[in-house]
This record gives sequence, C-alpha cells and structure tokens, in this order.
Amino acid sequence: PEKEKNYTLTHEKSELTIQARTYYVTVEGSYAPTSGIGDYYSNDTVNIAAGTRDGYTFVNWTSRDGVSFASPGSASTTFIMPGKDVTVIANWSYNGGSGGDSGGGGTTIEDEPSGTGDVVEPALVIKQGAAGKAFEVQATAGLIPRIVAAKAKGETSFELDITGALPAGALADDLTVRIPQHIVRSLAGLDLVVNTPYGNLALPKALVETLAAGGDTISFTMQRGSSDTVQAQLAEGDKLQSEPIEITSSLQGNISVTLFCNLPLPTDPKEREAFLASLYMLAIHGEDDVEQIKALTVDIDETTQTLLTVSFPVEHFSTFALVAAGQRPAQPAPKLCTTIDGTSYLINGATKALDNTTAYRVNDSITVVAVRLLEELGAKISYKRVDNVGVVTVAFGGIKAILREKSSIMTVTTAAGESQVTLRTPFTNKQGRTYLPTRDIAENLGFCVRWAAADDSITIVKR
Repeated sequence: PEKEKNYTLTHEKSELTIQARTYYVTVEGSYAPTSGIGDYYSNDTVNIAAGTRDGYTFVNWTSRDGVSFASPGSASTTFIMPGKDVTVIANWSYNGGSGGDSGGGGTTIEDEPSGTGDVVEPALVIKQGAAGKAFEVQATAGLIPRIVAAKAKGETSFELDITGALPAGALADDLTVRIPQHIVRSLAGLDLVVNTPYGNLALPKALVETLAAGGDTISFTMQRGSSDTVQAQLAEGDKLQSEPIEITSSLQGNISVTLFCNLPLPTDPKEREAFLASLYMLAIHGEDDVEQIKALTVDIDETTQTLLTVSFPVEHFSTFALVAAGQRPAQPAPKLCTTIDGTSYLINGATKALDNTTAYRVNDSITVVAVRLLEELGAKISYKRVDNVGVVTVAFGGIKAILREKSSIMTVTTAAGESQVTLRTPFTNKQGRTYLPTRDIAENLGFCVRWAAADDSITIVKR
C-alpha cells in the first residue's frame, strides 16, 4: 500500500502534524491535454505525455535535472520523482514542409543537420501574419545544440540571426521575437546578440543569467516608428537622420542597441567631424519623457564614406531616432531668483508669478523649490506613479535625476554613468505643487545655488 504522506503525533494536550514537502514538475514541449505538470512527493511515480504535433515526430524525453525515464523514446512514459523541482523536455524532429506547428500557414526554417542523417528540431519557427509584413519568430529546442557547441568551444557570446531566417526578400514592418524559458536557461553564461533587419540587440551575460535564474523569457517587438511623433519633439534646427524604430519589451537592464543607418557622410574631414559630433539618439519614452542619448558608437565604411550603424546603451526600450543637432545661437546662461516663502520669481530679468509658494524651508538649513521653477530654467520634468509610488524625473543638459516619493535617495545619470545621491529631504507636495530639495537637485543638474541673507533670496544659475 502507498505510504502515508502526512503524520500526526498526538500528545495528551495537543497534536503535531508533520506534512511531507512536495516538488514541482515542469513539462516543456508537450502538446498533450494532460502533460504531467504539477506538484509531487519525492518517490512518486510521475506520468508524462508529449501528445502529438502536426508536422513533427516525437524523438525522446530529456532533462537537465538528472531524471531517469522508464522509456525515454515513448511519447508517454514515467519517472520517479526526486527530492527537488525538475524540468522535463519533449523533443521533436521536423518532418519538412511548410505547415508550421499550428496549422496557421507559417514558414519553418530548418536547423543545420545533426550529422546523423536525421532532421532535427528547427532552431526557429517563423509565422507570417495575414498582411504579409508581420512576422513572429519563436526559438525552439533545436537551438540548444548550437548553444552547447558554442560553450564547448569556449565562446563568450551567442548570435541569434533573425535576419537570415526570414524568407528571402521579406520586409518585416512588425517583427516579434520570442525566446522561451528553457532556451534562456541554456544561454546562461553567454552574452546574447540578436540580429534583426532593423538592427541588433546585445544582452550582457549578467542580464541573461538574471533572466535564466528568474525563469523569464526574452520577448520583444520591433517596428517602424512615427516620424511625425519624432518631429514634434525636435528642437528648432535639428534634423531627423534615420527612420524611427519602436522597440517594445519588458526587458530592463544594461542593453546595447545597434541600429542601421546607411547615411552618406560629408567628404570634407572637418565637416564630417562636425556632423558626427552633432549626432544624438532621440529616445521617446513617453509623451513627456524624452531623452537625448549622446554616448554613441559609430561604424563607418571609409571607402564609401557611409555611416553604417550607430550603437548606444539603453536601460529600457522606447522609440529611437538618429538626429543631427542644428546650429543654435549662443544663449545667456539661465538665471532665476526668488525669495523664500515668496510667490513670484525673476527669470532672465523677467518677473513672473506663481500660484503658490516658490520655495520654503523644511527646517533652518534646508529649503525646497517648486518644480515649476526648474522648468523655467530649461529642465524637462515628468511625473508618474509606479507601484503606487510617485516618481519625478528631471532632465537637463544630458543629466537625468530620478526622485521617488518618501525616498531619501536620488538616482543621477550622466555620461560618466549612474550614481546614488543621498537627499537632505525627500520631495514633497504642497497644495497641488511638487517641491524638490533645492541644492540637491539644482547642483546635481549642473546649476549653482546662492543664498542671500539680506533679502532671504535664492539665486539659481547655470555653471
């Protein structure tokens, strides 16, 4: 008879129940209605089923967790549950043809031969949308042998070529790439570079390992962005140099993006140097959240004097467009003056009124200033709520500062990198206005702050 899983010890005054621990079985690659996924006790007999798959023949069961299958070559088999969570994988061989694996009229690209004469699982399955210009690329277990081979050769990165997998002559207006959990786990320990018709995404090893440890997938969509949206964000004299590309993904981290340009360069050396120095990547994160990325790496074909690609670092994805800054007349350094507890301020010689206090004291040594005054100095301000916490982002002159409600830490990003600044006081809200710690925010954005005891005024001027 089956052993009891739980035990109860009875004492004259109380009872103690000891419950055995369960472990989880993950089944990947199964097409059966009941695959065997679920919780089991150690030493349980686990029944798993692969089901059937159009256009494919079942090959075998494998596991990286030391599972011993009763019949690994059978689509339905069993194993004894070990004392840990395990993942088992149903492997398939592709029969050829273009039926796809869902009957949806997809196109399948076969992997390289295994050397045994068998047709192996394709590395990528491509599904083409009804309009003909939308493609979904799904990585499969057929990619794993390539990843294993790369690690065996001591390679430190792995390239996934989506461009070469698409049908010849295909123009992908909308491209979605999905890399499932078990492929991400196989990639752990390697940098990942994904090549697409729009450009390349490079995920560092540390990010891949974090995603693998968290059981996450890698998924993103790339499509042409709106030129009108970009044009609306350009300063006077700035010119759009490339087609905007919109990248949508939940991925966040230290990611490098490379976009294709094929942009002719001036032949005069001085003009070319000036043109390259004027370039920046415009990143539109939201309607009121726009960033200029100036840390660009360019690839130039010296023979044809053509800018081939531009690479830049990102922390999250947005709409990106290459822009050349126009020549602008020199402007006097912005200067703002206001009295503490006043309701008016002087900006570049002009007096303006505010519907609330311009600045006030939190205590004898700390003042806060209305965020509106920073906008007058040219800073870009955005406010949003993340996980029910207010977040203020202030950007000026290539510097970005992020402050969070009730937090004494401010994150400052410059061309040199990211740093954490301890605030004298968190940002506050007063009668519908947001106030930021004066010296902490102004000095970290590159301003100089002066206080005059004679009239209790604050002057903020660009260094």
